Amino acid sequence: MVRKPGKIILFYLLLLLFSFAPALAGMIPEGTGNPASSDSYDGPGQAKTDELAPAVSDTAGRIKSYAAFLRQRMGAVISTEGDDQPTTFDAYFRYVPPRSAGGFDGSVAVAQAAAETSYDFKAFKKLPVQFLVDVGYIGIENTTQVDTPSHLTSVSFDLETTLPFFKLKDTYLRLGLSPSFNSDSWSFSSSDFCLPSRALLIYMPRENLIFVGGIAVYPGYEDKFIPFGGVIYKPNDRLAFNLVPKRANIIYDLTKKWSVFLEGDAMGREFNVKKDGVKGFTLRYKELHAGGGVKFKMNKYFNFYLSSGYMFNRTLKYRDSQGKISVKNNVYTEFRIESSF
Repeated sequence: MVRKPGKIILFYLLLLLFSFAPALAGMIPEGTGNPASSDSYDGPGQAKTDELAPAVSDTAGRIKSYAAFLRQRMGAVISTEGDDQPTTFDAYFRYVPPRSAGGFDGSVAVAQAAAETSYDFKAFKKLPVQFLVDVGYIGIENTTQVDTPSHLTSVSFDLETTLPFFKLKDTYLRLGLSPSFNSDSWSFSSSDFCLPSRALLIYMPRENLIFVGGIAVYPGYEDKFIPFGGVIYKPNDRLAFNLVPKRANIIYDLTKKWSVFLEGDAMGREFNVKKDGVKGFTLRYKELHAGGGVKFKMNKYFNFYLSSGYMFNRTLKYRDSQGKISVKNNVYTEFRIESSF
């Protein structure tokens, strides 16, 4: 399952170059600061020239009170100037009890855990960049006759940048590459490597409204191209709609400490695994889930989430008809912790 990422890398480098070159040539503003700190600021379309606008980073100056929410929910789409918490950490554990598999005797239980940490910085003192490391684990308790690994593992290194999209007002281009290793052990090899990537446009017509649309590319996967889109809307200080991947949710603040939320997400990752003792088979784990829960904000550094819901459309499928398990729908329980510092 060796990936051939050369064409994908070239495409994104060219797209980045064509978007970034006008800024270097002075065809579009090189940066937008906080309106409150700029004497020459005349409105949302006006820009300072002391630094490159960091993606919806000029929106951070315009909607400072929404920066934390949007940054958590969109993976630092907003990178505030002078932010004293550029590092974030997010970890969760999710458990799905045993459930029978269609067409087979036996059952399948799944436990998922993942942790990611990200760091925001500026390359060349101008270009906003986010670097992220993600480690994932899926434990599988399978008593059917289809041979599957007892666990699936993944490690990803994500690099992402956002910049103004030519001279279009309030429109930004975001590019990301995610070199990853997906396997059934922690001893990774070149055959476990893949290079997912993504490109999306961000448009912010109002201070509390963001539209997002783009495409994710997975070289070597069964589904190589996945379009996506969504909207982020915060009508007031208590209610927020984050209807974009990942972890689409609606959250309502009951108090300064407690909130309730609804959320949904999906997974469709492919792993290079052993089957019947032979390495080199591609196993895809796919699921959708939706639920709700409560959030507790301990302080400005830590948030805790407890949720439950329903998981459906679950499959463990080998490519080339080597075997497929369709697991029946079931409830799940999840605990998550977020921190920023």
